[in-house]
Amino acid sequence: MNKVLLSTFVFLSALQFTIAQNNFKNKIDTAIGKAFKYIENEKYNFSKDIFFQYLYMLKNNNLNSDTDIDRYASTLDSLDYKEFYALYDIIKTGNTKDRDCLYSDSIPFMNLFYQVMFIKTDSLSKDFFSSLEKVSKEGDYHLTHCYLSLTELKKNTKYLNKNQIKSLYFHHNILEKKIYNEIILKLPWDFTNSDIKTEAIDLLLMNKRSDLIKSTEIQKILSSQRKEGYWFIIDNNIENSDKTIASDERYKEALKENFEFAKEHISLLVIDLLLNYKMQK
Repeated sequence: MNKVLLSTFVFLSALQFTIAQNNFKNKIDTAIGKAFKYIENEKYNFSKDIFFQYLYMLKNNNLNSDTDIDRYASTLDSLDYKEFYALYDIIKTGNTKDRDCLYSDSIPFMNLFYQVMFIKTDSLSKDFFSSLEKVSKEGDYHLTHCYLSLTELKKNTKYLNKNQIKSLYFHHNILEKKIYNEIILKLPWDFTNSDIKTEAIDLLLMNKRSDLIKSTEIQKILSSQRKEGYWFIIDNNIENSDKTIASDERYKEALKENFEFAKEHISLLVIDLLLNYKMQK
């Protein structure tokens, strides 16, 4: 009798676990569907940088879109038009004649990323890894974007020599540990950190490190989706529930100046994050 009861208990426990897993997967699928609907409706209003992120996300997930590139580019001024097609070219071909317009002294981590994107036609500079090490020490977005550069470089090791490959995995391992320790473990989910936390989780999942991400983190992200399908901050009720943050000048300024950019940027990050998470479960 005890064996029968034990077997029944084990069966019911396994059934409940399976149901819970299926419900979680359904929530993820629903969230992705709503988010894509929002993104597809808004994409022609994106800034060129967000549109680049959108195309990069599609490419990384082998997704197609009915995006009319010329329709989008026709709305840009001459400088943005040139930069946009340079960004579009490196997504599609890994090369562009107008690459010089992309580099910037003020955003060194993006220069490292563009070097990686041009790896099929250009060799890495001799100081690439020493520059990456220096830039990543700035932390936050410098750290995550340097890690993104190495993540992209891992796809193209055939263009590297043995010493470069050794350096690649050495630095990749170091930055991965720093992202986990300094961002995933230390930073709380709040308005000021929601972007960098989402980015860090996405990058770790992109590198198949779901073992470093608790399912509760994914639940928090899922529950913060707005009814329109986008994400902005990781707490739907922050405006009402936390008067300290709601009265913070940084919060007000971000809502005023960066709301459209932030919700589109974070939404694309979350779509990529959920797709990566889904593939590993």
